[in-house]
Amino acid sequence: MLDLYTHTTPNGYKVAIALEELGLPYEAHTVNIREGAQFDPAIVAMNPNAKIPILHDRETGTTVYESSAILLYLADKAGRLFPAKDEATAYWDGIQKLTFAAASIGPMFGQRMHFSYLAPETVPYGIARYEAEGARLHGVLDAMLDGRDWLLDWGYSVVDIAVFGWVMLADRIGAVDGAAHPNLRAWIDRMVARPAVRKGLTVPDRVDPSRLPPHKLAADG
Repeated sequence: MLDLYTHTTPNGYKVAIALEELGLPYEAHTVNIREGAQFDPAIVAMNPNAKIPILHDRETGTTVYESSAILLYLADKAGRLFPAKDEATAYWDGIQKLTFAAASIGPMFGQRMHFSYLAPETVPYGIARYEAEGARLHGVLDAMLDGRDWLLDWGYSVVDIAVFGWVMLADRIGAVDGAAHPNLRAWIDRMVARPAVRKGLTVPDRVDPSRLPPHKLAADG
């Protein structure tokens, strides 16, 4: 049995989707980050950075934090959704793109959400910078998906799940231009069509973009 400590965030949904895809038994524990529950000593003991998601494996006693590390742990545990190390080309393609998701997609898309929707004040430079970078990364993903269904030639993997966590939210707020990035649009549709993806997006609850504050550029325009 696995314990998932999570909340309604792109990073949290990634792990729930992977667990559903792999069919691994787990129990989800809501950590309400909007109320500061991530700073509870029990959470900090599992992740000194006081962030979710966190995974605890009761069978091995292993605790893993950082969503990309958790995805790799789960793929390794199940022997699915990531190339084996003896498939060197595919394995390193997966490592590179999973690192790209962690280093570029998550931070840049997160900053776009912060400045365009959540910041307590309007910062035009921050809005312009991160919306432009988000759009550029949409183009990078579109190019990666040219001629293939999934981000790895190897097939559907935790790399797709890692990227989808943030792209899903971008799509829900209308940030993805399907006409400009048709490969990305088609990939999103393929992801959403997967039953395990749809199920994972309900753990612990489905995000409701209508509850976001107005888009700051739209509100100021």
